[in-house]
Amino acid sequence: MQNALFTGFVKFRNNEYVVFSVIVPRSGLGVRIAGKLTAQIMADIIEYENKRGNPF
Repeated sequence: MQNALFTGFVKFRNNEYVVFSVIVPRSGLGVRIAGKLTAQIMADIIEYENKRGNPF
């Protein structure tokens, strides 16, 4: 089985960045799982930063 890996970043208006990586080891459906995890991570990061007053 192969690993699925996704790395990304979010840049905010004040030029701060958040970098993240999702790794799903030994998963035949890794791409689907990594995609769902990545979407949730990005939504959580954006929600958290918006609450801090650091809009996306």
